[in-house]
Amino acid sequence: MLTNLHVQNLAIINVIDIEFKDGLTAITGETGAGKSLIIDAIGLLTGARSSGNLVRTGENKAVIEGTFENVNKEVYAVLKECGIEDEDPIIILRRDIYSNGKSIFRVNGLAVSLAQAELICDNMIDIHVQHDTLRLFDPKNYLSFIDDDETNAIINDYQIKLNEYLDKLKNYKNLEKKNQDTVTNLDYLKYQVEELKRAHLKSGEKEAIEEEIHMLSNYENIFQYLNQILGIIQDNNLRESLHDISNYVKKLASLKSNYKDYLPLMDDAYYNLDDLEATIQNDLLDLEFDENHLNNLNERLSELGRLTKKYHKNEEELIDYLEQLKKDIDSVENIDVYLEDALKEVKNSYNSLKEVSIKLTNVRKHKVEILRNDIIATLKELMLEKVRIEIPFNEVKYDDPLDDSIFNKNGVDEIDIYISFNPGEGLRPLSKSASGGEMSRVMLSLKANLFKNKGLSTVIFDEIDTGMSGIVAKEVAKKLKEMSKDMQVFAITHLPIVASVADTQLYVTKDVSGSNTFTNIYELNFDERIEVLAQMISPNDQSMKSREVAKDMLLNK
Repeated sequence: MLTNLHVQNLAIINVIDIEFKDGLTAITGETGAGKSLIIDAIGLLTGARSSGNLVRTGENKAVIEGTFENVNKEVYAVLKECGIEDEDPIIILRRDIYSNGKSIFRVNGLAVSLAQAELICDNMIDIHVQHDTLRLFDPKNYLSFIDDDETNAIINDYQIKLNEYLDKLKNYKNLEKKNQDTVTNLDYLKYQVEELKRAHLKSGEKEAIEEEIHMLSNYENIFQYLNQILGIIQDNNLRESLHDISNYVKKLASLKSNYKDYLPLMDDAYYNLDDLEATIQNDLLDLEFDENHLNNLNERLSELGRLTKKYHKNEEELIDYLEQLKKDIDSVENIDVYLEDALKEVKNSYNSLKEVSIKLTNVRKHKVEILRNDIIATLKELMLEKVRIEIPFNEVKYDDPLDDSIFNKNGVDEIDIYISFNPGEGLRPLSKSASGGEMSRVMLSLKANLFKNKGLSTVIFDEIDTGMSGIVAKEVAKKLKEMSKDMQVFAITHLPIVASVADTQLYVTKDVSGSNTFTNIYELNFDERIEVLAQMISPNDQSMKSREVAKDMLLNK
């Protein structure tokens, strides 16, 4: 529940601090005093669109801060998703709105995005203002009236199967298109295959050819360097020098044992020199220059360059491309088999998706029937005894596995609400049927039933009783009081019967001091409530009768 609201520099509000209580709170006051501004402040706190124009004239920013306690567990799950690991039972929302239009949300001191703030508040509070009626009575929103944890679990399964089906369908349609494109170019594809096959492409061949060409182009230098190395080894008697060194090492080792470590090194040097001399001699014998071979290598390199330029692919990519061409030709020549297999996968996936779609529809139809009966029962309590309601589902034909148009993100279902308020009247879409008072009662009935399962801690109604009077207003007051047993309820009202049944009554005033206007709000005590209710009953009553009626209403609520 909302336990405290602090508002500073918002429109004509200078500073207000309001302590809220549990149960039903009526917010009353003269027209234009700023009752709706209080609700607007709460709305801004929960994510409503803001503007720099809302900041009080002459100030840099407006501040709205609300304290919530005893919220449902879903709120803490959302906080965790937003990266707020906070198990404090008190949640403090704050929004700073700057005159330049920017605003900042904070939850328990940590900054969050607008989307995150809305998600958090969606599980704590619902605000109904007058234009919400048209928004809520939009068929696009009707499924949200019945979807809950049970349907959401099915929707998750549905979405998994929907993605699988769409992937299979995309694969099948791509195969069809690819087949059409490939058939027209089949001869050219075969020509490409033959050309690339004739090239006998090998991985790394270009690099090997370039290295061999480089070697042949430097044949004379290589021959010269090898001969010079061999001459140094042979002309300087390096082998005999190593033999002499080895003898001296052996003599050293006999004098001091640690010199024995030199002996393996000398042996390695001796034998390595032998190996080096033999290797160079063999390389010189093998070394030859073949101009024809060099020309052939250059021609091969030129051919590889031509292919890479023609196909805009490097050597490795050409090898992969050849294999892909073979597969494309194979798919065309055996297209019936591939299409048949792909279509079979589509049908299997379609049937699986169809099964979960029907399951979701059946669960929703059951919930719709419960909701319909509950709304009718509530509307009868609100003096609409002859009301009839039907909530039909759209007809879905599962007759074409290749038609994905029937599947939406959250199922195949669309529903509408048809209503008739009087005997003899036909059923008409809800948004086109009700008068102001009737619409408000339908809205109250709908929300009263929706809130049962949502677990909200706070709901706010801005003049839900507009256009009502007499016994109807009494029943609306009774329904609001009934709702307040399960949640905190706020009601902005001009009706004394609604204000009188409230557990708490707040009064909003608009005061002028010099050239400044201020909105204030305070809680009425018992005697003050009598005076305010009397004014609401009969503004011009000079006798004590309206006060007596008001007192009686409070004592017998």
